Amino acid sequence: MLIPNSAAETNSHDQIGNETNNQAAAFTGPVLPAGFAVPKTVPKDKGPGVATDLKSPAGDAAVVREYLEAAGSPLAPYADQIAQSDFWAVLIGICTIEQYGCTKAPDWNYWGMMLPGGGLRKFESAEEAIAFMDAYFIRLYESRKTVESLRGYYCASACTNWEPTVVRVKRLLESK
Repeated sequence: MLIPNSAAETNSHDQIGNETNNQAAAFTGPVLPAGFAVPKTVPKDKGPGVATDLKSPAGDAAVVREYLEAAGSPLAPYADQIAQSDFWAVLIGICTIEQYGCTKAPDWNYWGMMLPGGGLRKFESAEEAIAFMDAYFIRLYESRKTVESLRGYYCASACTNWEPTVVRVKRLLESK
């Protein structure tokens, strides 16, 4: 179930110090699909100290499909469902870094979601996995509103490449 965008709220995670967005971070993550080439650094288009909101403007299923097809992702047929999420660009960014450029994942888990107590969460279908991730980010957005606020939370120890990749892919997709 998708929930419409709510009024933008700010919290302590909306402004960050001298971290990833303050300086262009070197990108050493996965190669992006053909036609989606961007500079080797995270764009500084938001200015120093400005964080990257988890939500994106309305998703364009054609852009999502094009990106996923170019990557050879089994998620391409589900572009319409992904694009309906307020978090569509973050979902693509996360699966780009978590699961081989969105190309393969155990049990439809393209986002590296763990079970409480350990082990990878399993899904019966792509639709179930996408709906779960959308609901997850809807709940998470109540307390964490930016990609940067996921540092040490979603990407516990691998944020060096994880965060710049998610931000880079998100901005790239939103610019199309």
